[in-house]
Amino acid sequence: MPPHVLVWRGDSPAPRRHASPRGCIMAVWPLACVCVCVCVRAQVDLFTTLFAHLPRLWQLWEMALLGEPLLVVGLTPGDASAAVAAVVSLTAPLPFRLDFRPYYTIHDPSFRALSSGALPRDDASLPSLLGVTNLYFLKALSHFPSVLSVGRQEPSTWTPTTTSTTAVAAVLNPGAAVRALRQRVRGVQTLMHGHTEGMWAPTVRSLVRPDGALLQRLKRPAPGDARSKVLRLTAANNDMLRYHFHDMTSALLLPFARYREPGLNGLVPRWDADAFMAELSAMQHPPSLTDRYPRAADLRELFSRFINCTNFRAWMGAQQAALGHMLAPEQAGPPPRSGNRRPRDEELVEMFCDAEEKLERVGSRTATSRAATATAAPHAAATPAALTAAPTTTLTASAAAPTPLPPSEPRTPDGPAAAFNAAGGGTSGSADGGDELEELLRLRRQLASLFLAMPEDLQWAVLSSPSRRSLLTGLQEDLGADQQQQLQDLVSKMQ
Repeated sequence: MPPHVLVWRGDSPAPRRHASPRGCIMAVWPLACVCVCVCVRAQVDLFTTLFAHLPRLWQLWEMALLGEPLLVVGLTPGDASAAVAAVVSLTAPLPFRLDFRPYYTIHDPSFRALSSGALPRDDASLPSLLGVTNLYFLKALSHFPSVLSVGRQEPSTWTPTTTSTTAVAAVLNPGAAVRALRQRVRGVQTLMHGHTEGMWAPTVRSLVRPDGALLQRLKRPAPGDARSKVLRLTAANNDMLRYHFHDMTSALLLPFARYREPGLNGLVPRWDADAFMAELSAMQHPPSLTDRYPRAADLRELFSRFINCTNFRAWMGAQQAALGHMLAPEQAGPPPRSGNRRPRDEELVEMFCDAEEKLERVGSRTATSRAATATAAPHAAATPAALTAAPTTTLTASAAAPTPLPPSEPRTPDGPAAAFNAAGGGTSGSADGGDELEELLRLRRQLASLFLAMPEDLQWAVLSSPSRRSLLTGLQEDLGADQQQQLQDLVSKMQ
């Protein structure tokens, strides 16, 4: 496998290999929209490429992680492309999913959109990391929030020296101090007067703090050292830097492990940004992350920005897509949130109002049937009287006729059925009356159950209405003993 593979948009129908500076291999494949980066990032020379920006590596890591737009200005195409590859490699093991161009020219199709003032954070199809050598881009892309210049035309402003107690220390000489002051005053326009290595990000707020102890442990080769020694020291420095940033990124991804592994129920929970941020304050983070973000507010802001960036969304989507058969089923409604019961309360109120409306509708229909039954009752009662008034001449022996027994008293059911039947709402031979009775009883029980399932503040709001308080009081006979007692206590408190 080549030391470094970069894949981006191209016009060739088949892949073509191109030699690139610093031992990198680049393959150009035709893609439709965005570039895809597949890198073996362990071979990128961070120490040599970004030697002048070692104290800024943590800021560059944060910018690459969050997908902040960055314009890299190099003396040569090799310097620019190597710096872009180094910045991209800082996010390992998290893949860098944004579009980037190791060497960008004005002939690129995206230049028109970028030069018109568009930013990659507003349009995901635009490249967010550009390597250029033409200083015209400083004017055409002046809206880019961050500019990084690389390439050594003059001695570096970061000059380490060896002492008996520390391996390396950062010392600024007078000439470097003057150059730093000039860069601050002129800003990025300093590059128009002569190339110098620096970084300009006046509008980007960095939250991370550099690791001064790691900077002191880095070994700087002396001018007269043999090439083999220089290579050994450079490799050791790259290993330390690579391990450090790999550890930081891994610590950042550690809280998301529960969304990549099955729980006790054998299912992987679906990603929920609100639930994650609510639980973040109770999580314990490794020292490799808390040492760089000592303030809890800064660490929370980092996670808040991270879960909304393109790198995280693509990574989490790929992680859960691979576990699609183990993902927990989606909830039909909004999940309950700690400290916020409004979705559940609103649902209960809506169901209570619906049940109340249905009960009123069924009650109105029942009252109509009762009135019709009461009107037909006298005609139904006249039939037995006419039958008993038959002529007595048909009887040949009146003494032999049995004496009719008095009619027995019908049994009256208890509860709502009694009130319903007593009012003529149903008869033993009427199917419609039985259906209405069942519907009436079901709605009464449903209304009482919904009321008792409400929180206490909603129960008080319902009982504050005299009509609803009277309605709920009449439902007690349909409830169990415990529910009757609970409803009686609430009504008595309200009264």
